[in-house]
Amino acid sequence: MTPIKNHHQALTLIELIVAVSLFAILALAITRVFLRVMDVQDKITNQQNLEGDLRYALGVLTDETKKSKKFIAAECSAYCSCSSDTYFCVNSVAPGIKNKLCVLDNKDVCVQYYVTNGRLIAQRLASVYTITSADIFINKIYFDTLTSNSSTVAIRLSATSTKNANESVYYQTAITNTPLQ
Repeated sequence: MTPIKNHHQALTLIELIVAVSLFAILALAITRVFLRVMDVQDKITNQQNLEGDLRYALGVLTDETKKSKKFIAAECSAYCSCSSDTYFCVNSVAPGIKNKLCVLDNKDVCVQYYVTNGRLIAQRLASVYTITSADIFINKIYFDTLTSNSSTVAIRLSATSTKNANESVYYQTAITNTPLQ
């Protein structure tokens, strides 16, 4: 009778430890790559939300200012120091910092645009409307008219996301009035 030979070799403890270690290193590397991708995706989403919110705010501001009327008298004198025969009135809260814009809408109501606590505000008489969401913080905003009776206003602003304050967005645009009168 021939003896039964078992040619199966057993797995040693060292081989088992090496195999588990390689699997753990591979799993850790894949997890780190996945977490990094998720972090980058979160930053991209925050940046897109910031830019979308600013586009909306500038769209509201553009629509209002393009349809504004020319100041005939001192319609907005209680809010801005405006002269007649202008489309836009820009005020300074400090020397050289022009951060308040007044326009006369098509219903002869003075509308003011300014930033308070990092949010863009539109004020019609006693009604105050917040244009930007709480997800963004407007660091600076400047309004500037090229000449005293200009129908163009330049807007420069910088904003950051409240979720990721490391990245800032800078916008600069000019709006030219298309008069209703």
